[in-house]
Amino acid sequence: MTILFLLIAFSAPHTYADDISHIIEEVFHSSVAIEVEEWHHDSPYKTQYTNKQQYSGTNDYDHSRVITGSGTIIHKKHSRYYVLTNHHVVERAQRILLVLCNGDIHLGHNFRSDEGNDLAIIIFDSTKNIPVADLHYDYQPLVGEEVYSVGNPMGFLFSVTQGVVSAIHKTSFEKKSALYFQTDAVINPGSSGGIVVNAEGKYIGVSTFIITQAYIPFGGYIETGVNFIFSFYNAKKIIDALLHGSSNEHAWIGYTYSPLTFEVITDLAMEDGNAVIIDNIYTSIPRTENALQLGDLVFSVNGTAIEKMPHSKISIILPLISAMQTTDTATLTILRQRKKLTIDIPVHRRPETLQTLSYSVWPGYRASPLPRLLKQNYGLSKQDFAHEIIEVYPHSSADASLLQPNDIIIGIDDQEELSYAEYFSLLHHAYLKKEELTLHIIREGNTRIHITLSPPSNTQHTSRYKQNERKHTSNDIYRDSKNVY
Repeated sequence: MTILFLLIAFSAPHTYADDISHIIEEVFHSSVAIEVEEWHHDSPYKTQYTNKQQYSGTNDYDHSRVITGSGTIIHKKHSRYYVLTNHHVVERAQRILLVLCNGDIHLGHNFRSDEGNDLAIIIFDSTKNIPVADLHYDYQPLVGEEVYSVGNPMGFLFSVTQGVVSAIHKTSFEKKSALYFQTDAVINPGSSGGIVVNAEGKYIGVSTFIITQAYIPFGGYIETGVNFIFSFYNAKKIIDALLHGSSNEHAWIGYTYSPLTFEVITDLAMEDGNAVIIDNIYTSIPRTENALQLGDLVFSVNGTAIEKMPHSKISIILPLISAMQTTDTATLTILRQRKKLTIDIPVHRRPETLQTLSYSVWPGYRASPLPRLLKQNYGLSKQDFAHEIIEVYPHSSADASLLQPNDIIIGIDDQEELSYAEYFSLLHHAYLKKEELTLHIIREGNTRIHITLSPPSNTQHTSRYKQNERKHTSNDIYRDSKNVY
């Protein structure tokens, strides 16, 4: 009796932490660390990643680099295993190595991608019996519930972070498309593609992207930690298409858009920013008279209002369009020249990769109004027009013209006192008339240059990387102590 009493008295009680630890251990068994060798190209003017098959690597700027990511084994067929990860982890891969939690290393010899949903499948072979995760397609995450993100942040293998579901971003359309949920569970580079589970051990999503910086009016840019997870809820069709190698067709309308900034909202005297602005047109897509125009503000798609998500990579407009049939027509409510309109836009089949059409995008760059408090750093007043280039699309007109990120646009042709509506109007007029534009640029803080932006042609532009390190001529750059033209 005494021995039995001692065993009962000194045995450790089972705790909630024990349950979670057991769940995470099980998750580790089906998780993989991904090491990707990808081709990297350093331009003399900017850094950009390209495809090794397209660029032979004969100049000093081509080399490879290694990035890390995360994934989960979700299917097995005979001795073949299928690993789910993000498309952006493997999109430029030349070689893929997979590391299991027991230390085994496998070569990923094939993968399939769904760029529209940022998902991919890596395939490897093994004669061992490796656990396979069971994804929960019928479970919708609940705001406030605990979640755990498993991955390889910054190369630290098989790490776990804890958080809660902060919000559900309902980007589904008639339950045809998946949704994202937001969490405060810490995600870092290397976490992409990692599995997310809840406290019951249900596999509910994939870590996809983070918002690392946001602009606060009158406060400048601040660091954030807003993390987004691709939810498995209602996503079985998407995953099955990847597993079986079938095409997961996405619809699109051939434009790019950005969330509104404080400067645009103020300039247009809007009450709120619940809209997106059309900032690029894929000119190779057939257009009707009712086509969208550069600078149009889109407020709703098929009767569903745009969800305000400042400075994020997603907005409700993308999945609303993506989930439609390619024979459908999208009905958009827009604001154009301060007039509210309802227009019908034909829906097209989205290419497997938009890189095949990048030559046709106009103007070929993404830009954002320079915050008023930062204008003084460039010798500008708060009222001066200034658009900072954030991204240049490869092979586009902007790329061929040698525009680069961080360039500041302060005028077009002979106009410098521009409103944002006038800026987009000039860009759209050049698109319609197939005319060149001269952009007035501030580069690297104290250099002012003129760059000619030519309309896109029907054939792909010669990339700057195929040129012999093309540089600006003396006619391109004008310098003096007063930074004037």
